[in-house]
Amino acid sequence: MKVRAKHASPVLPIGAALGGVVVGVVAVLYHSAFAPFGTVAVVGMIIAFAVGLRLIARTRWLALLGVAVVFTVVVLLAGTDNQGSVLVMGDAAGLTFLGFSTLGATVALAWPKFSARPTSYDRQAGIPERTLPQ
Repeated sequence: MKVRAKHASPVLPIGAALGGVVVGVVAVLYHSAFAPFGTVAVVGMIIAFAVGLRLIARTRWLALLGVAVVFTVVVLLAGTDNQGSVLVMGDAAGLTFLGFSTLGATVALAWPKFSARPTSYDRQAGIPERTLPQ
């Protein structure tokens, strides 16, 4: 007999939010380091983070939360501070970082969830290479 919890565990959303903070801070600090490889690495890290959250959860809400936290951190750190320094400049590395990380995260969030292919036809056809043992 399975006992289902009435409330979902808050561990995954908290983990997604904390992971989003870490990914956002690392991305802002290292996007212009070792140009252009730093930009490519942090864009890939943001896309991998979004795809990983999509694979963990059944719905898009967890990935949406994580990506929203990443971009909230990026927006907060991209502005000028009280001394006039900027972490994300309007140069090629900064604009590439902002553009491609947004595009990649949007594609990862919007990617459709494909259902498993039905195998009833394969079982009925009797093709042993295409059927899994039961």
